[in-house]
Amino acid sequence: KQGYNVLLNLKGERKGKQFEGEIKEFFKEVIDKVKQYAERYKCKKLIIGCSPFWKNDIDRHLGDFKSKTLFVLYANSGSEGDIESLLHQKALSSIIEEDRTREEISLVEDALVRISKMDKVSYGLKEVKQLSSIGAVETVLISEKLLKDAQIRGDFGEIDTLMKNVENTSGKIYIIKYNHESGKKLFALGGVIGVLRYNA
Repeated sequence: KQGYNVLLNLKGERKGKQFEGEIKEFFKEVIDKVKQYAERYKCKKLIIGCSPFWKNDIDRHLGDFKSKTLFVLYANSGSEGDIESLLHQKALSSIIEEDRTREEISLVEDALVRISKMDKVSYGLKEVKQLSSIGAVETVLISEKLLKDAQIRGDFGEIDTLMKNVENTSGKIYIIKYNHESGKKLFALGGVIGVLRYNA
């Protein structure tokens, strides 16, 4: 089992008029638990796997919470086998990839605004690496293309040192893909931007 933890198991009754009261209470309990865990773990994205048989019921009970939720089209049950199948669905991969791209774009564009104001930021491998050695780098954005090019050349030492410095000072490291406009902007600036803890 990889990539998930089972936090809770809930079981509902089968669908039918004679079970409408129980169904209503069951979905209320499910959504209340979803909200509870979303808040506890500060989830940025929620993915609900369900049978098409239940999708309309879930939609109806989500209410205003629906705007924060994405649906995966099909999951037969909450068994480990079905969870594994859901994790390998192409639809889920697309959702995760789109979400990652949005995050990457936001990170780069925010860093570019900082550069325009020269507000606690530096860019270029040598410059950011030097600042990382004194613990000044809070977050580093590294172009995936820069990494691949360095690996092909066999010249990965400086990037590796930078990453270790940032990691050892509790900083954050983001590898930014080259396949979107913000990724190309990052590469054009030398492939590395460091968001600093203070102006240096």
